[in-house]
Amino acid sequence: MFLSNLNIKDRLSAILKFEIEFFHVTRIGIERMTRGILAETLTIVRDLTFIQLGFYAFCLIGFILAMLPWVDYRITFASEEYADVGSTSKLAYLLPSIAGALLATFNIPFRQWIYRIIAGLAGLLYVIGLIFPNPIHTSMVSGDFHVRFWTYLYGIALLVQAALSAQALTETTIHPERFQERLLPMLHPEEEPSPRKRSSKSARV
Repeated sequence: MFLSNLNIKDRLSAILKFEIEFFHVTRIGIERMTRGILAETLTIVRDLTFIQLGFYAFCLIGFILAMLPWVDYRITFASEEYADVGSTSKLAYLLPSIAGALLATFNIPFRQWIYRIIAGLAGLLYVIGLIFPNPIHTSMVSGDFHVRFWTYLYGIALLVQAALSAQALTETTIHPERFQERLLPMLHPEEEPSPRKRSSKSARV
């Protein structure tokens, strides 16, 4: 009975020791990964060119403008009512900004052609929507509606975004090999001098 109690205590002590070591190693790993991510993020931001910053900025502007309500309704039933809604083709107008940001960030093959096709289709749909807002922006039959002024700002943002993409998409901002070096330093250990080298150095001294 006494021996069994000792075995249980030893096992519990071993489990507790393992848990403490595991928590310690996990904490160190999380700290290293966090420092690596922050360091690489700062490096990425510092390395961004003016063209890349402008491209990201206009991707954000285009995204915000596409999310805004583009159509203002005035409907008369028992009384006159107003409503603001987004374009029925909102997804097509969001794609250039979303795809542009992703293609500029990650190394995707044929990223320039992919963006040109997406932005070109969105631009074509945008021009058609200015001429024929119904049914491109709205399918409303009864009632009066008009297109909000920031709808035209979206066209300017898309045009600037497409102009900047020619240089902004030539090089990606995230390099996986650099993240690997920062996040997984154990894969790139520093070489320590061998015992022979140390002994030779000490002999020389």
